[in-house]
Amino acid sequence: MGGSPHISTLRTLVVDDDHLMVEVVSIVLRDLGVRGVDVATDGATALGRLSASSFDILVCDLNMPGMDGLRLLAHVAALPAHPSIILFSGEDPRILEAARQFAEAKTLTILGTLSSP
Repeated sequence: MGGSPHISTLRTLVVDDDHLMVEVVSIVLRDLGVRGVDVATDGATALGRLSASSFDILVCDLNMPGMDGLRLLAHVAALPAHPSIILFSGEDPRILEAARQFAEAKTLTILGTLSSP
């Protein structure tokens, strides 16, 4: 069995409709050493990227117009390869917990949940 990939080789997709939040999360990831950071500002674009390419981590906001984070997670669960997921939202922490439970029920791996300002 292979070991964990080195952080610099992780492919990460950050999804949020707030351009500032996408930039902040991307900067934090790069500061941590993640070199492969891609972004999407809506669920449909994110799904297209996830369908076309393999990602190790998906950092996803829940509250987005059009395809929200929960619908995106439902689509991700149907893909052949599932990235590990970090959920974040400015919503009530109970909403984040419910989203985590939903994703885990779909056999997705949730690395954590974060409240955003």
